[in-house]
Amino acid sequence: MKLEGIVKEGKGRANITIAKQKICFQQLGLKNVEKFKDGSINIDISPLKYEILNFDYFFENVEWDKDKTENFGFVTIEKIIYNNCKWKKPGYIYIPHNSPHFSNKSQFEVISIEIDDIMNDKGICLIIKEGKLKHYH
Repeated sequence: MKLEGIVKEGKGRANITIAKQKICFQQLGLKNVEKFKDGSINIDISPLKYEILNFDYFFENVEWDKDKTENFGFVTIEKIIYNNCKWKKPGYIYIPHNSPHFSNKSQFEVISIEIDDIMNDKGICLIIKEGKLKHYH
C-alpha cells in the first residue's frame, strides 16, 4: 500500500521522549530501534484520514519515564521514498496513544533511521503491507 503525505513540523518534544522510549522498545523486542534517530517525522495525509487495522507490534502499559505509562503501536514501513531516494525497512509508523497526534486521524508519526535532508512541507511516500491500515475521505 502506498501512502503519500507531507512532512509537518512537530511539537518539538519527540527527541527527548523517543530517546527514552527506544530503550523500552528494544527490551520489548522492537527490531532495529537502536538504529533510529531520536525524534519522529510527522506526516500529514489530509484530506485523507487513516485507521490502523493491524499493528505489527503493540506494547501495553510501557513505563518509559517515571510516572509515565503509555500504550504504543507500530506498523512496519517497507520503504520510504523521499527526495528521489529510497530507504528499505527504514522504520515504523509510531502510534503513542497519549500523543496529541493520536486523535488527529490525518497525521501520524514515523520513527526511523536518518532520512537525508528531511524538511517540513515536502512530499514523502511510505510503502506498507496491505491490510495494516486503511485510508479514507
